[in-house]
Amino acid sequence: PVLCIIDLSFCPAITDKTLYTISRNKLRETIYSLNFWGAGSVSDEGICALTDACHQIQSLTLCDCPKITENTIVQCIAKLKFLTTLNLWGCTNISAVSLQLLLKYMTNLKALGLCHLTELKDYSIVGLEGCTNLRSLEFENCGQLTGEGISKLGGKAILSVNFKRCLELDGPSLFTVTSRCPQLSVLNLACCTQLREEDILKILVNSRNIRSLNLSESAITGTGVITIANLYGERLGCLKLDKCNEITDASVAYVLRKCKQISELSLMFCTHLTDAAFLPESCFPKIEVSQGKTEDSETEEDSTNEAETEGGDDPTQENTVEEGKDGDKEVEKSESSQETQNEEKEQEEKVESYEQVEGNTMKEGNHREKQIDEVEKSEVSEETQHEKDVDNTEDKGQEEEVSKKDGGKEGKTTKTSSERKARELRLAKKYGVLESTMLFSLKTLYIGGCSRISEKSVISLANRSPKLTTFSIPAIDISDLAMVHIGKALPRLQHLNVALCAQVSPVGIRQVVHSCRNLKFLDVSGLEKLDDSGLEEISENCASLKSLDISRTSFFAPETVLGVVKNLSTLTLLRMRARNSEEEYEAGLFQTISEYAPNLCVFKNY
Repeated sequence: PVLCIIDLSFCPAITDKTLYTISRNKLRETIYSLNFWGAGSVSDEGICALTDACHQIQSLTLCDCPKITENTIVQCIAKLKFLTTLNLWGCTNISAVSLQLLLKYMTNLKALGLCHLTELKDYSIVGLEGCTNLRSLEFENCGQLTGEGISKLGGKAILSVNFKRCLELDGPSLFTVTSRCPQLSVLNLACCTQLREEDILKILVNSRNIRSLNLSESAITGTGVITIANLYGERLGCLKLDKCNEITDASVAYVLRKCKQISELSLMFCTHLTDAAFLPESCFPKIEVSQGKTEDSETEEDSTNEAETEGGDDPTQENTVEEGKDGDKEVEKSESSQETQNEEKEQEEKVESYEQVEGNTMKEGNHREKQIDEVEKSEVSEETQHEKDVDNTEDKGQEEEVSKKDGGKEGKTTKTSSERKARELRLAKKYGVLESTMLFSLKTLYIGGCSRISEKSVISLANRSPKLTTFSIPAIDISDLAMVHIGKALPRLQHLNVALCAQVSPVGIRQVVHSCRNLKFLDVSGLEKLDDSGLEEISENCASLKSLDISRTSFFAPETVLGVVKNLSTLTLLRMRARNSEEEYEAGLFQTISEYAPNLCVFKNY
């Protein structure tokens, strides 16, 4: 046996005795990664013993370890000559001076995490100028870090930078850093309050390889979002715009249309967004982004204004202006709008009653998953077959080999793309939505707290995103009808958050858990209608569940709670509402839980 990685994160019961045992074992010679995140009982002696015995360590995480002192951190890390990944997230014990001395000799670092070090100074990171191999930098919530301190950072190898909540950083300094990182693909500028929209766009124009972008709580507006979509297009894979209240429905709709390969979208607490951003009939308006006004456009605007002024309240003149302006568009949109209305009527007829849908939910969900899997397997088999064909031609002439390779590639590409389009069209027709509105790449979606979004948008997004695995929709006014559609359309769902959705009942919960058998994280906190029957459905059908939040709900019978703990062997986190902790049955319940599942972390709210 070979021991390579030791992960003791969030194990408060682990002490120095365990580390001593590991340091004396022969398996220590192959260990290259240590993770002590949240191991609160580990102290200086245990860490020193382990690092002295394991000189080949390449990755070390010492986050939130209050018993490890500053001197020990410096001495231990200085001994590790092969260290390439260092994470000191939340290590408030280490001072700015010690950190400066430490980083001065860490020339082989590839990833550095210094998040939540509130005492971090500019001079502490001077030594990073010599780390030419750095690929990832994390400075989240380092409030005293200024633009002057980061002005010399950067490198050709850097791929990811996190400056979230660095309140002293300004636009020019961040532009300087990003301009030195030509391969930058992950950028986090959330909560950087000194950045204006002009600064953000200037930085992004200079960083053309961005794949993941976080601009939460920034000054970005709807115009800026449209510019970002035009700048990156299908290259953009992740976009986070939480609490950006200046973005518009049209900008979100444009992102969904333009960025076809986006897999993660977060719009939490964007309170100005409405259904117009997500519904198929209004989600993809024809938006023309003008670089500047031309003479023809100004002439058209002037003529329109004159017609409106002269016409006054005359409806005939108003209609004439509208016909001259939108006549061509009505012809193009009439057919698509009629098709959309017909498909919506058919969709409503399919879900008239919950009882009819309940019997076919699992069959349709499984059939949909099989359809996607079959297409993916066929594509993989075609690729492997193509590779075999290429290998068989190696013994033939060089010219013939090259020509066959080129022909095979073109044939494979054409066939694969045609099959993918056929697959998308079949799914779009089957579930009653237009092919152009399908979101086949979207896997993670957060829209919780958007109070103006209705149930129609949730149903539409569920039916148009067949690969969705994370769906977070807390505090949105949905009913069991939306839960029916979620269970029916998303058989691969793993993370579902419907907290504070007051209209959801055990009927809707049953629809989801019967279809989404791969659920690992479920948040149903704040559901007033959730009772013991709903909790029993969860415990009987969610065998893979790791985290369950049933806090802020009604009180459950002790037998029901124990049934959840016994049936869900994979459960590691449980949040629940508790009565007075002094009551005998309450104390006995939690004692029984701790005895049956000692590794289960239980959070109680009264």
